[in-house]
Amino acid sequence: MLGGYGAEAFGDPMGGGGGLHVDRALAVGGQVVRVVLNKAPKTKSSLAINDGLNSSNYGLTIATGTGTTPLSVGVLQVVQFPAFGLLTAGEVGVDVQVDRPLVVGLSYLVTVSTGLVASDGDSMGSPYGATFVGAARPTFTRRNNRSKNEIIDWDSGDNGLTVSGGDIGTVTGLPSTKLRCMRRTLTAKNSFAHLPGYGIGFAPKTPLSTARTGALKADLAQQLRQEPDVDSATTNVRQDVRGFVTVTENIKTKTKATLTFTVAAS
Repeated sequence: MLGGYGAEAFGDPMGGGGGLHVDRALAVGGQVVRVVLNKAPKTKSSLAINDGLNSSNYGLTIATGTGTTPLSVGVLQVVQFPAFGLLTAGEVGVDVQVDRPLVVGLSYLVTVSTGLVASDGDSMGSPYGATFVGAARPTFTRRNNRSKNEIIDWDSGDNGLTVSGGDIGTVTGLPSTKLRCMRRTLTAKNSFAHLPGYGIGFAPKTPLSTARTGALKADLAQQLRQEPDVDSATTNVRQDVRGFVTVTENIKTKTKATLTFTVAAS
């Protein structure tokens, strides 16, 4: 009936407003909102429909701004005064975790179910909810507009890097693939501290023993396939009577293009 007593403004269906109500709410983490109640709710089981530990008793909507509505997924803890966001003795905070960041710039409304009861058995009354602002700043990621088949590399020739108009030239596509495969072939293994295992064990202008050619051939083919735009690779190692080595590489890219070239490895 109208005019019921308690915090409920116009009385609940039984004519008596409950003494348990929401004082305020605030974000205390990127995905955590602290719902501050004027007194302790029942906290015995997260499976009880009238319990403060049951996350289904807390609903969220976006009050100001545009975004995806967060869903309550759990209750992390119940905090007692004094604590952040609790202003007076007797207030109790319930930390509710949601499924997505509560973003800065958006305003949210958290509403507590009327089925929630206090630890002393008192029922829920008005106000049932409170608004708060998000605390998580959105992160921006750079979109990669280039596919793995358009890797950019420095252009180089017999005399080193190619310079045009004061800038170092670049290559993409098949020239970039060939350049990177040659670099792996002619770089001594572990030459780069930040790329463990990069390179092959060929020693330029140094004779190579026949016993090592098989292992180096297998290592080279495996490393060539590590290039992101290489689909498959086979190699052939030829050693002349002096012990010097020439490597032929047959490479198929992920765009079905083929590359065949010879490198004087040692």
